[in-house]
Amino acid sequence: MGNLWIHNECVIREIVQNYPNNKIIILPQTVYYTSDELGEKEYRITNEILKKHSNLHIFVRERRSYNFIKQKFEFTGNSDVYLVPDMVLYGKNIRTKEKCTGHEKVINVCIREDCESEQENIDDFYEKIKQNYNIRKVSTVIKSPVVLRKRISELQKSWETFENAEITITDRLHAMLFSVLNGTPCIVLNNKTGKVFGVADWLDDTNMIVRANSLSEVLEKLKRTTIWEHKKYDREKLLNYFEKMADVIRKD
Repeated sequence: MGNLWIHNECVIREIVQNYPNNKIIILPQTVYYTSDELGEKEYRITNEILKKHSNLHIFVRERRSYNFIKQKFEFTGNSDVYLVPDMVLYGKNIRTKEKCTGHEKVINVCIREDCESEQENIDDFYEKIKQNYNIRKVSTVIKSPVVLRKRISELQKSWETFENAEITITDRLHAMLFSVLNGTPCIVLNNKTGKVFGVADWLDDTNMIVRANSLSEVLEKLKRTTIWEHKKYDREKLLNYFEKMADVIRKD
């Protein structure tokens, strides 16, 4: 939700307006409106539409989004907001084989180059990191449409990419999540909406996430994180949040 990807915002508005008598569930989202006149305008439009619905349930995946909705959005009737993990974290640890020391000595680098990016001098970063490390540029985005019957296989290819590396460096939320579920630790940068660090809060006890505030800091962190004594991701610790979500969805 927000005005960075305004098409998606308009879809939410249209659904809420067109189904006033239906229970509506918005699965875990990040909420981000830019701190300018345009962001304020789009927020007000969305709030005016959403507050007229009396059975709207919005799930958000980080504390900042939860606080924003609590403070800025108006709810009526049974409508409410809930703080839960990202849906990807409902998945189990999915790696296909045990990761061993020295396995495929490559670092996955997945850095945004769109309106959510906060990074500068990306080309310079690539030149510096290639001097000392074997890197592989990867992406979670497939630019062409994928037909339904091929989607599972494409997803599995992505999982294998994140599994078969020592470390992932990323400012993409799902690159971080795919890495963790496949047993690969991450050095993560935040993005413009704050969702990367926000969702990373759910994973602090895995010892698989190291935060960096800039690409230059990534290089420094990398020098000190050659050996990772990390844990496997255990979704059991978060299941109560997903059960709460299921209860809200099932409730009449």
